[in-house]
Amino acid sequence: MKSDRIHEEYFLVEELRKGNSLAFEVLYRKYNGKLFNFVRKTIGDKEEAAEIVQYVFIKLWEKRSTIDPSQSFSGFVFKIAKNLVYNFIRKSVREASMKEAHIDSLDQLADSTFDKVEFTELEARLKACIDKLPPRRKEVFILSRKRGMTYKEIAIHLNISENTVDTQIRKALQFLKDHLEDELYVYLVISMVLW
Repeated sequence: MKSDRIHEEYFLVEELRKGNSLAFEVLYRKYNGKLFNFVRKTIGDKEEAAEIVQYVFIKLWEKRSTIDPSQSFSGFVFKIAKNLVYNFIRKSVREASMKEAHIDSLDQLADSTFDKVEFTELEARLKACIDKLPPRRKEVFILSRKRGMTYKEIAIHLNISENTVDTQIRKALQFLKDHLEDELYVYLVISMVLW
């Protein structure tokens, strides 16, 4: 019985290597729940866990030709999941540090340069200017600056090339620089605050 399952999985992996989407779907259904439980228990967030698991399967499809069917497929997909979880945790720690430093710099900026009313007005002007960006450019800019996504993550998320992401970010920054007063643009660059 166990040898039948091993043989079936070997066959599915061989088919996956050839680009067979049906084999991919069968393996997805078999491992999706197991991977989700592993990731959710590790990071404790259901939504992030679901996103990471989806990315596991994207990676799996991208690396399908490198899979060795004689090796443990389970080990292969769980290794991808572990690496993505590690990257997520590392990014979360980095973002938490950046947010803390950001809050400190905002406090100093608010205390030393602006009173509360001026600070609120400045933030409102920045939001208004960002709202003038074309919809796709605005979306790319927000994913980059507010959510802290890398160009590669944005490209995958929006199904566009990294080159397009880079172009959209550069054009957004140039637009903001052209339409904001120098003081406000410097504030944007220093703080990377959207809202």
